[in-house]
Amino acid sequence: MIGKIKSYPKINLYLRITGKRKNGYHDIETLFVPLDNPYDEITISESGSKGISVSANSPTVPDGEKNICWRAAAKFAEKAEISPGWKIDIFKNIPVAAGLGGGSSNAAAVLKTLNKKYSKLSERELAEIALSLGADVPFFLNPTPSLGKGTGEVLTPVEIHANFALILVNPLFPITAAWGYNNYIPCSRKTTLDEFIETLKEGKIPEYIVNDLSNAVFKKFPIMEILKDSMLNAGATCVGMSGSGPTLFGICEFRSTAESAAEKLKKKFGNSIYCTTSSILS
Repeated sequence: MIGKIKSYPKINLYLRITGKRKNGYHDIETLFVPLDNPYDEITISESGSKGISVSANSPTVPDGEKNICWRAAAKFAEKAEISPGWKIDIFKNIPVAAGLGGGSSNAAAVLKTLNKKYSKLSERELAEIALSLGADVPFFLNPTPSLGKGTGEVLTPVEIHANFALILVNPLFPITAAWGYNNYIPCSRKTTLDEFIETLKEGKIPEYIVNDLSNAVFKKFPIMEILKDSMLNAGATCVGMSGSGPTLFGICEFRSTAESAAEKLKKKFGNSIYCTTSSILS
């Protein structure tokens, strides 16, 4: 076996769109935060034959060149001048197309695992491959609370004192980032990223979450408002949407509050949602 690694998700505690480029990509300012749960497991083995193969425990995960892990491995092999003979197994727990960065995290996990094995590429070269795969992928090479600017790839680590617990609720339908960015409705809240981070540095829970992508999702899918209200009623202090959604996260002051809220939500919505507790990865 070449290596096995846990692949963690992220949430965007803050996301503001600041412009649009000629190539169609949007400039943003965001606060990425890695979470300790749920996580995927990526295992890479020598296959005994030429090429790269990918398998997963979920039918929603594509194989071959459509899979971001396949592309990550192929680009690594090309840059490192290695003839690949690898099998990549993905055990998914992170919901797909959920705003949690699961695919980007998986791709970064592949890059890190291969480079640990072969020690062929510098950190800069690895970051260049990561960015070519997606704007979120560089963050997952070293997942720590970070400011993200540009398309999300210009990263600055930031210290925050956010020891709160989280509830994650996903309504079990996917939303692509492309749809989210093409249909976004700017958030009316005027809180700046600096003001938001200052609140976290003081150890306080924000009164609300800023995410320019959330309004369009809430407008198109009424269930989102129902879930948000239910999370607040179950004990969350505030609720926001991560990335382009549709995953909602609820911030709770205590772990016990988050666990109690999650049980209430599971009892109310049953198998119509994915619900779990989480905390910031340290």
